[in-house]
Amino acid sequence: RESRFADLKKKAQRFRVLFTGGANSGKTTILKKICNTTNDPEIYNREGQKHDYHDIENELIFQDNLTFIFHDSSHG
Repeated sequence: RESRFADLKKKAQRFRVLFTGGANSGKTTILKKICNTTNDPEIYNREGQKHDYHDIENELIFQDNLTFIFHDSSHG
C-alpha cells in the first residue's frame, strides 16, 4: 500500500504552502531542509516573472524539489 503522501502527490502533483514567521527567523533554512537542497529558491510573481524579494503574493520555488510552491507571509 502506498503512503498517504504518495497518494496525495499523485492527485495534486504540487502543494502550495504558506510559511509564516518574522523576517530573518530561519524560514528559508527550514524550507531548504524540507526540500533537501542547499540552493536558494527562485521567486516568481503571478505572471511568472522572476523577482528578488519574498512577498506573500510571490511564489518561492526550489528547482531541486518542484513538489512544493511556498509563500512567505513576512514583510521586511
